[in-house]
Amino acid sequence: MEETPFVEMNYIDKSFSGNQVLKDVHFKVAKGEVHALMGENGAGKSTLIKVLTGIHARDNGVIKIKGREVDYSNPKQAEQDGIAVIHQELNIIPHLTVAENMFLGKELTYGKTGILNTKEMKKQTEASLYALGVTNIPPDATAGELSVGKQQMVEIARALATNAELIVMDEPTAALTEREIESLFKVVQSLL
Repeated sequence: MEETPFVEMNYIDKSFSGNQVLKDVHFKVAKGEVHALMGENGAGKSTLIKVLTGIHARDNGVIKIKGREVDYSNPKQAEQDGIAVIHQELNIIPHLTVAENMFLGKELTYGKTGILNTKEMKKQTEASLYALGVTNIPPDATAGELSVGKQQMVEIARALATNAELIVMDEPTAALTEREIESLFKVVQSLL
């Protein structure tokens, strides 16, 4: 018996101001699979990701997550279903620390006091990065001072900390050095 795909997108169409960007797109991803969408700039790769996660409403088609039809109106809903996206434009707040970025919007506090539990946030950040084999990013480092590759590792660690079952990376190697690309591929391999 064939396993239900984690993501199944069928007959997806999307246009902007009369310009059709996606036409009759079909895409499936099962657990444990790695896919690469290839195409020129403007081919619709980022648009497909944004349709999947509710950033853009599709004009036509069906999206199923674990066999259940979904119609997300925002990325938070997709995240609640186990989908994390690392966009081409990284979502790092440069003046915050790595730990603060990891827990942005999900800050740990001491009970109902509202006082940040920075010690625990740093500890969990270090553990999340270590799980990826990343030992050279201090949790209290200023995120904007890190290389793009290290910022991307922080984004991946943050995605994994949400217990994501599917991590989508939009052009992950575009701004990386050869060494950072190699590290990224090792991380992807370790997630299988």
